[in-house]
Amino acid sequence: MKKITRVSILLLISAAALYFAVNLVMFMLIRHDTDVAVPDLTGFALQEGYDKLTTLNLFLVKNGDQYNAAIPAGAIVSQSPLPGSKVKPGRKVKVIVSRGSEKVNTPNVTGKLWRDAEIVLRQTGLIIGETLRVYSNQDLDTVALQDPVAGTTVEKGGSINLIVSAGVIGEGAVMPNLLSRPYEQVDRIVKIMGLKVDQVTTEVNDNINSGTVVNQLPEPNAPLSPDTPVSLVISVTSGEELASPTVKMIHFEVAQGLLEKRVRIMVADEQGEREVLNQAQAPGTKLNVAVSVKGKAKAKIYVNEVLAEERQLQ
Repeated sequence: MKKITRVSILLLISAAALYFAVNLVMFMLIRHDTDVAVPDLTGFALQEGYDKLTTLNLFLVKNGDQYNAAIPAGAIVSQSPLPGSKVKPGRKVKVIVSRGSEKVNTPNVTGKLWRDAEIVLRQTGLIIGETLRVYSNQDLDTVALQDPVAGTTVEKGGSINLIVSAGVIGEGAVMPNLLSRPYEQVDRIVKIMGLKVDQVTTEVNDNINSGTVVNQLPEPNAPLSPDTPVSLVISVTSGEELASPTVKMIHFEVAQGLLEKRVRIMVADEQGEREVLNQAQAPGTKLNVAVSVKGKAKAKIYVNEVLAEERQLQ
């Protein structure tokens, strides 16, 4: 009898142990099955990230932001846990959100030596792009023009193009290559060189942006003297000539007298108002200023800051 009781007790203990072992294994299997893989949220907008995690019973937590030029502002840059990680439901996924590319204001380097301009640009987080050397009355290696102009908001790490003085036009001087540039930039370069645009004509070309210089005289590398006239051909688009920039000539003769007079010309059109000339001129000088305009345009001519004439550009 005692033997039977002892056996029964052993069987009960064995059965209980087996029961707990089976339940433990099942519990572990069930827990393993409920693990979920964290999806890759990189590049998705914050709300999209929320939606993706919600369907998996996970929670998104914004853990900061940073500048990133490759990922648009508001999109997810990185996450923790990493994509593919196995986690339990209810787990938090921390993300860093992009602020987009960092922006900076272009500093004013006009009038600085090229080397000093490079230092200023690098301190701002910018680099020098194209450097075009043209003759001018400014000191050698001085920045005469920059593109974009000072105060323009650009991406950090971007480039600024510079027009740099090569000194005055002298023996052996040659014409720079002005082709494929916007007309208004070329017009300013020619003025910096102390030359005058003698003639501007247009040519229909559907493969080039309207207002681009497609031909020039003198040609690039042709001999150049201080009194060489410049002729330009700029492109317009067929069928859209009225909506494209067209060139107008502003003729003005400076009154006679003993002293130089500062002539300033402002042009207003559909693109807004802008200054196209601001220079001291000798008495009796005949000015021929070419400007690109869009739509109806009006010019105001100031002499010594007094409005001398206002005219429509037909």
